[in-house]
Amino acid sequence: MSQQSTEPKRYRIEFVRIGRNHHVPPIEVVAADADEIAAAVSKVARKNLNSRFFEIDVDLEDGSGWIEGGRFGRFMVTDVTAEAATR
Repeated sequence: MSQQSTEPKRYRIEFVRIGRNHHVPPIEVVAADADEIAAAVSKVARKNLNSRFFEIDVDLEDGSGWIEGGRFGRFMVTDVTAEAATR
């Protein structure tokens, strides 16, 4: 899971679903690597899942992620650093 970045970037996380919930609002996080993104996704997932035991995988190259291999959810990861700088 650990794909290192050199400095923190701003990412938008858009959830396809978490559990049976297909209407999870997107979040934005500042993270230096995939592990920090996974920690932010975990906080949201815990609010939407009955299970407290799950793994989160983040693929920064592909811009996607899974909660428990996709069984508990999926999400998209977009680098919005440049977009945020123009706001």
